[in-house]
Amino acid sequence: MGTVVLTFSLVLTRVGAFVTILPLFGTTTVPRTVKAGLALALTTLWFGSAVAALPPELLARPPETSWLAFVVAAFRELVLGALLGYAFSLFQVPARVAGEYLTQELGLSFGAFLNPTGESSISALTQILDILNILIFFGLDGHHVFLAVLDATFARYPVGAAMPGAPLPAMVTGLALTEEWGLALAAPMALCLFVVTFVLTLMTRAAPQINLFSVGFPLRLLAGLTVVFLLMPNFLTQLTNVLGRWGELLRRLV
Repeated sequence: MGTVVLTFSLVLTRVGAFVTILPLFGTTTVPRTVKAGLALALTTLWFGSAVAALPPELLARPPETSWLAFVVAAFRELVLGALLGYAFSLFQVPARVAGEYLTQELGLSFGAFLNPTGESSISALTQILDILNILIFFGLDGHHVFLAVLDATFARYPVGAAMPGAPLPAMVTGLALTEEWGLALAAPMALCLFVVTFVLTLMTRAAPQINLFSVGFPLRLLAGLTVVFLLMPNFLTQLTNVLGRWGELLRRLV
């Protein structure tokens, strides 16, 4: 019975750390009871397979594990769960990078407001793209992907095994790749904004009496918002393709 309790504790540690970092449930707006209930439900789901992987003779005798060994094993599970939650949160990076880049180009950075789900500020355009990204994610059954990947970690890294090497290079590469995808998403709209800026510059050269600050910036903002609206279907199509590639990236990371 003691071995079963220890195994349940280690599985709960890994799953609890994963749920805490998970972007969709790890925010401050989600009640703690919801997080605890989700962690317990997922722990119950994988607890049976973790116990079945243990040798029968280990289940028949009391555990001979010291408190220090248990703390080390719990720390290992905590790190694994946190790394998995971080890898899973990368699906939000492309849309947010594209949104923040377009916000800077449109001059809407002063309109950023405090994000209620975190301590950082976020612009209205980024918030809209983030919501669309989450809707597409669920539409593509992305939640099934994270359940499959979490299940694969229990087969690749059994509970109570030795501490694996941290995939820090793969994590850094994954973050850089998702930021590259975000800039690629914003590239068509950014190109149109560049053309608008170039035209306004020519107008200022042709008619120096035009005040660029009082006339050029409102025109650039209006043209930019029009471009964003017209290119939004193409943006959503490209975002869907990016989320489709994110599943393969996640499997390589873990």
